Amino acid sequence: MDTWGDEYREAMHHFTRALFRAGVGLGLTPIYMLPKASQQQLKEAGQDLTSGLAKLARSLAHTIDAMEK
Repeated sequence: MDTWGDEYREAMHHFTRALFRAGVGLGLTPIYMLPKASQQQLKEAGQDLTSGLAKLARSLAHTIDAMEK
């Protein structure tokens, strides 16, 4: 009985992962239709945004730590 549960969980994991990958691929289709230079600019902008958000979160965490002391 437990074997069926394990197989079911594994099948659902693979299905969910495949569905997620398909959704991401579908969402990125308009970007892939752009010229390579524009794709590169979007990639760099995304990296800058991610880096900025990480710095913001780190700064906020340091500020909260300083307020607790």
